[in-house]
Amino acid sequence: PQRAMAPSLEEWVADLASGHDARLTKAAVRQSAHGKGLFASEPVKRGDVVASVPKKLTLWVQEGNALALPGDGAWPRVRAGASAAAPDSGKGWEFILARAIVDAVAGDGGAFWEAYGGMMPGPETLAHPFLLSDAALRELQDEDMARRARDERELIKALMPDLTTPQHAMDDDPHVTVGAWALALVRSRAMRVGVGAHAVVPFLDCANHASVPSVDYRCDSVETPASSGLPPQASEATADVELVALTDADVGDELRLAYTKGRLTSTEHFEQYGFVPAGGSPADRVRGLPSVPPGTRAARLGRALRRAIGETLRGVWREVETLEPEGSGSGGDALDARAVVVAAGASIA
Repeated sequence: PQRAMAPSLEEWVADLASGHDARLTKAAVRQSAHGKGLFASEPVKRGDVVASVPKKLTLWVQEGNALALPGDGAWPRVRAGASAAAPDSGKGWEFILARAIVDAVAGDGGAFWEAYGGMMPGPETLAHPFLLSDAALRELQDEDMARRARDERELIKALMPDLTTPQHAMDDDPHVTVGAWALALVRSRAMRVGVGAHAVVPFLDCANHASVPSVDYRCDSVETPASSGLPPQASEATADVELVALTDADVGDELRLAYTKGRLTSTEHFEQYGFVPAGGSPADRVRGLPSVPPGTRAARLGRALRRAIGETLRGVWREVETLEPEGSGSGGDALDARAVVVAAGASIA
């Protein structure tokens, strides 16, 4: 008899989602240039909810040691980290969430996470500074970053002493421990889901970064920006975390989030997420340039130039604001144009 073909990644993920009340309505998880990504599986219109994930599936931690995890898991490492015997400084949301990821991948987080945990990227695919070898840190030629990375290695060992099993068989990477790997995943995948609250949201955590995003997420404590012009989450959907389209998309287009909204420099982005945005960040500045003494002709010219550029950008912004009311462009056109104006303004701030 002919053997049945194994399901593709997209089919397997779709089956897993539907079996646990998650809805990938117009989104699919596929292989991408960055490992995995979210792609439009159907034509998408601005404002469409392309995916929706019940909060009961998320790893949800509130600063102050409150947490909500799937009820069918044992979560032994989370319990150990939150116990009275554990160091208080190790009970912050990042470290508790890192422990939850280890439990999930180890099969101690319930049926859903036992399956989904296999989707988590391995340590060899991550490049956070505290995971890099000393030789690689030297190649970056940033001693301040290298010092922070070494300090973080020591902090991870001190606050997660039970998670120090090496994740690599490589002799020169003893610092790539289970705890360090899990913390890197938290840094790169957790979403802010309220004041002091963060969560790893399955399926949505596959969305890659773009400086100008095509989607954003919302839940009962987080709304899409007012500038998007999108309505708030429906009251009957507040038990879910939704991914909503900011622009139209064709089938096969990758759906990307803006991880930082342009607020981090490339160095800060690398330390947080383990990669540098393509083309750099609007927050980047050239270091080491001589300062211009106030009151000099050069300083006055600089102020005049910034005022002139600022007035030009404000004029462009006002023109962008007329795109939607006059019907001279789509909402996506307006959003893209606003992003360009914001980036240009940040570069001369």
